[in-house]
Amino acid sequence: MASFGKLAAKVVDWFAALAVVVMTLLVFFQVANRYIIGWIVPWTEEVSRILFIWITFAGAYIALKANSHIAVHTFFKRFTPKNQEQSRTF
Repeated sequence: MASFGKLAAKVVDWFAALAVVVMTLLVFFQVANRYIIGWIVPWTEEVSRILFIWITFAGAYIALKANSHIAVHTFFKRFTPKNQEQSRTF
């Protein structure tokens, strides 16, 4: 089961990296076409927006797996050590 978790993490990492590259290229293509050629491609904005949403979810998963997700440390420092451990698992 641990190997499946590692495989899933690698797939999400590659998906996030590929999605960032594709989104960047789409936005550049849209801007270049709009201002240089004068031709508007309507689907690039929608695809970029959907990719941005998926990148956000993939990034949240990657941050959670790396234990670097945003947390309010000052709030949890007031807990007892036992409650701190319980709150981390929650």
